[in-house]
Amino acid sequence: MEHFFSYACIVPSRSVSNESLRSLWEYFSAIPHSNVMPLTDDESPHGTFDQFKGIGGGANITVNFVELWFGGTMNADMRRHTTPPEGLDLILLDAPDYTYIDLPEQLDGMAEVLRDISERADALYGIGISSDYFDQRGTNFDSILEAPGGLMYISRSVLDRLERFILPLPEVREELKKGLWLRYGEDYIYGMGSEDRERFSSIIPQLKKAIHDVRSA
Repeated sequence: MEHFFSYACIVPSRSVSNESLRSLWEYFSAIPHSNVMPLTDDESPHGTFDQFKGIGGGANITVNFVELWFGGTMNADMRRHTTPPEGLDLILLDAPDYTYIDLPEQLDGMAEVLRDISERADALYGIGISSDYFDQRGTNFDSILEAPGGLMYISRSVLDRLERFILPLPEVREELKKGLWLRYGEDYIYGMGSEDRERFSSIIPQLKKAIHDVRSA
């Protein structure tokens, strides 16, 4: 049975507008060793926004050798399923297991692409973990906020509202202009270790409140 690494990214609704998606696509299509389907407003056999946002819509993309399935609540059916709050949407990305198992360089490459998407989409929060977690819990808004992921992105605006709480910080992390990028150990595809998971669980109520406060600001 094929498994996937899944990354869910909470973004402002403006980040899934046609203009924002086109800009993101153009950026990734210019990176060497990439194959990104163009998205246009015109009718064509492939790559129209209607196709991308339609029933079952999404796209297989390759960015610098990293294979991903790109989807999210730009698809109306997915939005009804995941029920994000007004003003927020989700970008969902899956990578098949053959792209990361026993391939540390590919793992690093995938992490770089996901981090880049989080920053360029002005994400408030992003979480990555084995798809088995979401298969069991569902890809709804609360499940995403409660996932003990192995890759994590927290925006600066959310961090500012969490400064009074102790974050579980892994050894590998990057301070980014727009936020904080966290990577929990070599086996991050399976989430946090037990100690980090316990600490993470303790701040979930504050994390949820911080994200809703940023949305309302």
